[in-house]
Amino acid sequence: MTNAITDNPAADLSIIVPTLNEERNLQRLLQSIRSQGRTPREVIVVDQASTDRTRDVAETYGCIVVQVPPSRFYSPPARSRNVGAGAANGRYLVHLDADMELPDPHFLERLEALFDDQHRAVVVHERDVPLGFWGRLKALERESYWNSPVEAARASTRELFEEVGGYDERISSGEDFWIADCYAQRTTIASADNLWVLHHTGRPTLRRLLRKKFSYGRTVSEYLQRKGTTARGRPSSYVWTCIRAYARRPGQTLRHPVRFFAMVLLRLLELSAVAAGMTVQKMIDVSSTARGRRRQP
Repeated sequence: MTNAITDNPAADLSIIVPTLNEERNLQRLLQSIRSQGRTPREVIVVDQASTDRTRDVAETYGCIVVQVPPSRFYSPPARSRNVGAGAANGRYLVHLDADMELPDPHFLERLEALFDDQHRAVVVHERDVPLGFWGRLKALERESYWNSPVEAARASTRELFEEVGGYDERISSGEDFWIADCYAQRTTIASADNLWVLHHTGRPTLRRLLRKKFSYGRTVSEYLQRKGTTARGRPSSYVWTCIRAYARRPGQTLRHPVRFFAMVLLRLLELSAVAAGMTVQKMIDVSSTARGRRRQP
């Protein structure tokens, strides 16, 4: 197609985008990719049986579209990312979400330049485009995590991705942290303050944010079990990592004192929701085990 994103590609990058009914968001992302001075080798959209025009939008922009069977409930896209990586031909893999947007025409050029023999994975910072009060709090939180262990690498060489076995599909919460830890055992992860994407998070409500964290709590056990007692795997270590990230940026407190303390309060509510989800899931697991024992002859 003459208007395809990858006409005359100059960067050996495969961009992988998982989707589920992302018609409105996807067009914005693909337009920003098309506007790059160094276009990628390919854009692979891995679609989970969308019922809107997501697939039509992707095909209009010349993307490779891969269909995956829908699950009963949409879960973090580890499987879709692995499927996309399996279909990729580029030397470097870049995992983006459909609600993201590249900020300027030189983003992919800066990204590719960070790869070398010592750096086979790259962190891509995120800058929220918030709507509403709760969205602004989440944007402030996201900014606090720049250059901290809370960020995860979204880009890697295809070779490194295959070495670590891709995303662990058994992990429903924390899969980004898991693969970043796997990368860190094999390479130095690069980052740069000028390498960031816009993240259009919409207008979240407090109820939606807490329900999301409650859901994380119900699914995080697999990640914690696999991490065991390692630093990233301990919940208390994660909390202290977040606190240190906030403390590193005192300018935020001075510029937006009310918003900063409201953000900290929101984080406490979210962590409580995670803990509640973990407790509920543990009770369900214990009850299920007890019923199973009673059925045994």
